[in-house]
Amino acid sequence: MIKAVAVDMDGTFLKNDKSYEQQRFLDIYQIMKRKKVKFIVASGNQYQRLRQIFSPIADQISFAAENGALVIDRNQEIFAGSFAIPTLKKTINLLKDLPQVLHINVCGAKSAYICKNDPLKFKKLSQFYYPALQEINSFQELPVDNFFKINIHVTDGQGTYFQKLIPKITDGQVAATSGGNDDLDLIVPGLNKAAALKKLLAHWGIMPNELMAFGDGGNDLEMLRLAGYSYAMANGAPAAVEAAKYLAPTNQQSGVLQVLERHFAGD
Repeated sequence: MIKAVAVDMDGTFLKNDKSYEQQRFLDIYQIMKRKKVKFIVASGNQYQRLRQIFSPIADQISFAAENGALVIDRNQEIFAGSFAIPTLKKTINLLKDLPQVLHINVCGAKSAYICKNDPLKFKKLSQFYYPALQEINSFQELPVDNFFKINIHVTDGQGTYFQKLIPKITDGQVAATSGGNDDLDLIVPGLNKAAALKKLLAHWGIMPNELMAFGDGGNDLEMLRLAGYSYAMANGAPAAVEAAKYLAPTNQQSGVLQVLERHFAGD
């Protein structure tokens, strides 16, 4: 019996234009709510952005934001894990010396941070993904915050290489997971979506085999392996398809909604 549903956002729940069929989802959600099925947004995105996307019900649902570093259940913080400041600063200094690293975004609880001299195109993209965003003169001037992750964009085709490189050059103190294409999220080792979901499930007394999860990319693998009912999107990366038990239609076809309707709206 399914008692909780976790969904990734980009490439999974959202279409390529970052939209979703809101009313269709809200109708399904009301059915799930009546059946006491928990709904969890499990994403690498900033918590503030995720709340905007689900604004009609944001106070009713749960979030595993920042790739699982921040866990919120109906406005109550369940868990927040962050980098040790020396590790954060050392990692940023290493990244600045790597020419393949084109852009850096440091993500904290209060805000995300970029540099004032970053290109305008990157600033606009950052403003879209991070509603809470500050420009600073340099990362040496980061304010006091709890830092969940470092997002980097690397030169084309370098994503896989950097996933292996980051743990090596940081002596295992930083893990790297794919955020899609050549974007990488650098995270505290072990603080992934599956770890966040385990905390929520334990909080509710729900077992992993009662969890349904949807994902499409490298940062979804642990979550897909955890869930008893795991769906990779038909547009997903080969590793996600391999990790999941089932295949859902593509994100462009609202595949998540199709599967949820089949499971919850039919009886």
